[in-house]
Amino acid sequence: MNVNWLRVILCIAAVAASAAEPLHVRIDKLIDAGQVGPQSDLAKDGEFIRRLYLDLLGRIPSSAEARAFIDDKAADKRTAAVDRLLASPGYARNMAGVFDVMLMERRADKHVKGPEWRGYLRDAFAANRPWDQLAAEIIAADGNSTEIPRAAAKFILDRNAEPNLVTRDLGRKFFGMDLQCAQCHDHPNVADYYQRDYYGLFAFVNRSYVFQPDTKKPAVLAEKAAGQANFKSVFTDVAGGTRPRVPAGLEIAEPVFAPGNEWTVVPNPKDKNLRGIPKYSRRAQLAKHAAASPYFRRNIANRLWGHMMGRALVEPRDGIHSDNPAAHPALLDLLADDLDANGYDLKRFIRELALSQTYQRRFDLPGDFKSRAELAALDAEQKKKSAAVGTAQVAFDAALIQLDTARGERFTLKAKLDKTLKPVADAKKVHDTAAAAQTGAAQKLAAKKTAHEKVAALARNAQTVAAEYKDDKELAGPAAQLKAKADKLAGELAALQKDYDTKASATQAAANKLAAAQKPRDAAQAKWAEADARVQAADQAWQITARARENAKHAESLAFRRLEDAQAIVQLEQHRRQLAAIQKQGDAKQIAELNHAVEAAMDQLNQRWSRNLGVGPFVHLTPEQLCWGILEASDQTEAQRRAGESEYDKKNPLPKESQPDEARLTARAQYAEQYAYDKLERNTATFAKLFGGAAGEVQTDFYATADQALYFANGGTVRSWLGRLASRLGQLEDPKGLAEELYLTVLTRRPDPAEAKAVEAYLSVPAEKRTEAIREMAWGLMTSTEFRFKH
Repeated sequence: MNVNWLRVILCIAAVAASAAEPLHVRIDKLIDAGQVGPQSDLAKDGEFIRRLYLDLLGRIPSSAEARAFIDDKAADKRTAAVDRLLASPGYARNMAGVFDVMLMERRADKHVKGPEWRGYLRDAFAANRPWDQLAAEIIAADGNSTEIPRAAAKFILDRNAEPNLVTRDLGRKFFGMDLQCAQCHDHPNVADYYQRDYYGLFAFVNRSYVFQPDTKKPAVLAEKAAGQANFKSVFTDVAGGTRPRVPAGLEIAEPVFAPGNEWTVVPNPKDKNLRGIPKYSRRAQLAKHAAASPYFRRNIANRLWGHMMGRALVEPRDGIHSDNPAAHPALLDLLADDLDANGYDLKRFIRELALSQTYQRRFDLPGDFKSRAELAALDAEQKKKSAAVGTAQVAFDAALIQLDTARGERFTLKAKLDKTLKPVADAKKVHDTAAAAQTGAAQKLAAKKTAHEKVAALARNAQTVAAEYKDDKELAGPAAQLKAKADKLAGELAALQKDYDTKASATQAAANKLAAAQKPRDAAQAKWAEADARVQAADQAWQITARARENAKHAESLAFRRLEDAQAIVQLEQHRRQLAAIQKQGDAKQIAELNHAVEAAMDQLNQRWSRNLGVGPFVHLTPEQLCWGILEASDQTEAQRRAGESEYDKKNPLPKESQPDEARLTARAQYAEQYAYDKLERNTATFAKLFGGAAGEVQTDFYATADQALYFANGGTVRSWLGRLASRLGQLEDPKGLAEELYLTVLTRRPDPAEAKAVEAYLSVPAEKRTEAIREMAWGLMTSTEFRFKH
């Protein structure tokens, strides 16, 4: 067999074998291959289950749930836990909240109420709707469709359909690109973001507007049949125009309608309650084409990774571009392609992330740092990748020049084409007016001709009868009158025929002028179409070079990062060797300096390993996670669950001498869970206000403020919640058992010996003060860094 063919077959076999592996296995292999040093061990069971509950259900586990998992000896208990939580109603409810915050950024409700919107999202996640379909609904919804729930229109409606705001947020939330600074010029700081990218998205939505003629009735979205996306740089005065296009896509072809034929429902200026509906909706085209953009799948993969791992592969999450490479570029491509290949099944995707060792790692650094590669080899690799970037950049620049040239030619020809449109429109208006007049004249002529024929026939008959009975004077009179009428009609008919001939001649003259005006229009249209084809070809060629340049930059970034990682490890080893040598000499000052140097080197490695996914996440809880975590830890949620179970039993009484079956127990548990959520959900608003970002801003940053501290220090709400927990724990007489239950309840782990001993010592108070002591210990744990952060 030919050696080259053998290589091809082996390559195909390797690809097929890789594709057969679960995604979580491929994730871990790819990350391990990118590391030059050790990775942290897997998290302990308590840390893992706490993390999993927070990410999938938005709360910490109860002490009973935590104990059951930690004490479970099954080898597959982590997989089982992931599957169990993903199948629970709490998963859909939690993800609805996550996507609400992601898409709406805590904006105040305007046209669609928050509960209605979150209910729509919850139903979508409960049904595991594919993301591309869900995103298409959110983009296309007008609030008036029988096919798409009204709530789906909230994204655009609650932004008042303001085209620039909608354009920016569509770019950010669905494509991971903040194109705001490209509105007036090519982005000054991001080389990948062009003004035409902004207006490519803008063209999809600039025809949409809020339609609400009656403020007592719900607002809906309407759309105009016309509206272009032309732009001009405020820096260079370079002008251009674009049809709708998604990022990294081509301008989409659009139908051309004759003037006046653009509407399915024609708007009527005299009827403000009539919403015009165009035959062609640009916004609907965005819904159809969004998923074709590689940025669409990268964006959702990156955001879901960020949700689960605490840090997205690309931060900030709306800054995906080649100069801000992912921590693992190939990993982002793997995730994006896997999502696309598996129909944007978000539940499956989240399951794979949760099963990865990367997700399950401890947050602290591994103990022994040793580099797995030589600095010289890493340096050579980095230089090689850097040279490849230079080569790719040359090809990119050449293709961009060709594209800009083609776009300039098209823009010039478009201006010439536009000049030919007005004469055609004017001539058509004259022609249509003349044709309408001719039609009117023809109708009058036809009516007059019919009348004349009938009267003339009667006149002839009357004359025949009058001639036959010429002595009958009474017959002569009507015959004469009918003849006179027929003669009159004949005269009128001749006048109408002349009028018709005049109007027909005018129509023909107008048609000739219209045809004459259309010739230069058609010629200009043909030239523009040829130029447009050249633009699309040049754009496609340029995008190939852009992708090649991006791949080269990403490869260089990874090589540079690996080199810096290895250098950081070497620096730590050098400091440690120096410290060991100095410690033998006993120089206190040098020892202190080197200790400081070792700590600084460890801090640097900690930052690098966190970004490189060599350690698990250590990130703050979201406001909702913090709220529901405290409610769970303080027994408030459990109390409401019990109340929900009682209400369920009252509404669904069990027949006497009957035992509840599994279906009833499941339904009862789900009812109780929803009951507790409905009763307690209002508390999240306070936490969102204190711990969340401002409305309309990024919601992933950590904020430590005086208001937060004052709320916990002086506010009585959280302290009042602790009464139930303190009462329950107070029933436990054994200090060790109480310490275990306290730590499992609040921190999802058992206390270490020192912590258990401290609890026992704190409980050595008079009996009347024991409950307060328990309350204070619980308060201390809930306000600790360990509780506030996910790790």
